Amino acid sequence: MTKKIPTYFQPIDPRIMDDPDIAAVGAMGEFLYIRALLLIRRNRSYGRIPKRSLGDFGDGIPNARKHAQSLVEVGLWIDEGSYWLVRNWDKWNMTQAEVDQRSEQRREAGRLGGHNSKHSSENPSTRCALCWKQGWNGSVS
Repeated sequence: MTKKIPTYFQPIDPRIMDDPDIAAVGAMGEFLYIRALLLIRRNRSYGRIPKRSLGDFGDGIPNARKHAQSLVEVGLWIDEGSYWLVRNWDKWNMTQAEVDQRSEQRREAGRLGGHNSKHSSENPSTRCALCWKQGWNGSVS
């Protein structure tokens, strides 16, 4: 399984200019594409680019709408009505479900770590669900 990048950091393949689809959209299309990747990462929109935000991330790019259309034409973006979807986003990046699952696993690990550092069968807490779960419900700490 491919390792996915879980943070706000957005990797960009150093061979991006070798991609024939990127070459087909030209330098400004490539720039718009990269800005969109950064927008997606910043907003945690999981591969979705709201069309209404083109004016923001396309600011300073002449004919941004034309370049957005060329990204759709070559298949780098998929037109989904009110937003564009980046092709293969989920292949290289975590989905919202994966991010949520990872967050829950980390929360549980933190709870367990706190429990293990403060409580034991000799020093349980009646207010700790993990102590109760382990049958350590004798005294109050």
